[in-house]
Amino acid sequence: MKRHLRNIAWETWVFSRRNWFLILLLALSCWLYEKDHTELIAGLSLTYMASFFFYVLTIYYPDRVNQRNMSRVVVPYLKEIITQTKQIFDMARAGSTHTCSLENPTDDDFFKIFEKIKPGDGSARLNFLGFDRWHHYLQHQREGIERNLNKILVYEHFLETDFILELEKVRHSAFLEGLAQAERQPEKHAHYAYLADPYYQCFKQMEALERQIKILSLNF
Repeated sequence: MKRHLRNIAWETWVFSRRNWFLILLLALSCWLYEKDHTELIAGLSLTYMASFFFYVLTIYYPDRVNQRNMSRVVVPYLKEIITQTKQIFDMARAGSTHTCSLENPTDDDFFKIFEKIKPGDGSARLNFLGFDRWHHYLQHQREGIERNLNKILVYEHFLETDFILELEKVRHSAFLEGLAQAERQPEKHAHYAYLADPYYQCFKQMEALERQIKILSLNF
């Protein structure tokens, strides 16, 4: 019972926050109707009140149900994208033997790490994960990130514009595009230092996606 009451209170707050102007007009319409103004004013007030409840029942409520369902679908894919992106840093750092802050690595740290990673090289850690070369592992990560992005964007009709823009930034990031080009010519570069800055920017974009998870949790 308490859970249902909390849900009702939460949904009331969300509705009020999103539709405060419509609620204000509803209160004004009720006030005008009760003041016994002309038939025109009374008719307009009744028309608005009917339109308000029509909107709530046929437009807002179904859309709200769809949005709540989206949180259950979107958040796991979003977390997977963040994990797949950050795993690249963890693997590259372990393979380069470069020591740096795990919480706040700098752009110079990324350069020194990626400078020591060569496309044709392997490692025991890569072999454990089933990859014999670095370019095979990075291709796997890129494909996984793009696959999860596409799974989320299937539902873009139900998502906020700002959230979609953040996803598009990742999908068209210089890092993913650079990886796609590198896969076609894996031996063109002796190491991945040229991808250090694009990856650093992509890595920082994960912070924006983490904020989006909090926003999704707040709204849904």
